[in-house]
Amino acid sequence: MLQKTKILVLLLVVLTASWALPAMAGDGHLSDDERTYLIDMLEDSRSELESLAAQADAEHWNHRTDAERWSVGEVVEHLLLAEEAFYGMLTGAMAGDKDPEWQAVAANGVEGVVGLVQDRTQKFEAPENLSPGGEMSREEALSRYATARAKMLDLVRSTEAPVKKYTIEGPPGTMNVQQWFALCGAHNLRHNRQIQDVLDELSKG
Repeated sequence: MLQKTKILVLLLVVLTASWALPAMAGDGHLSDDERTYLIDMLEDSRSELESLAAQADAEHWNHRTDAERWSVGEVVEHLLLAEEAFYGMLTGAMAGDKDPEWQAVAANGVEGVVGLVQDRTQKFEAPENLSPGGEMSREEALSRYATARAKMLDLVRSTEAPVKKYTIEGPPGTMNVQQWFALCGAHNLRHNRQIQDVLDELSKG
């Protein structure tokens, strides 16, 4: 009887200690809420871009309102080039090794990434491979953008990989695949504001 009592006390101590442990970062997979958040951002930013692009007629598609400001067409071209590059980078990372230190990166969440990218007081210079040439037709630009975004959405919707365990070194620092998914949506939203600025200027002319 005494032995049974000791065992019960020991079990109670173990269970109590486990409840006191901080929540773990999970197994690296997207939760349902995290996946929905990413899908909504990617879908909403795409819909908004397509609506804005429709407001630029053929005459104004590649018209710069300022020598230092991209045209609507150039912004769309930049977005599709970025999306294509991001997709290749992310699928490549997911085919590679998991980061043993992934939990430290995952602890940063996505809010900081989204906030930084959408803060237009922060200026970023596009790398040469993502800079628009300005010669792409409206039809090609919008078609390639739609294809690239559809592939990214399909990846976010369907992946069962532990995306938080795959990290990538880049200009923003070390980020995991989940954070890069969020960056794609935030990047699109940032440039949607840029397109709106151009349209506002065009409407004055």
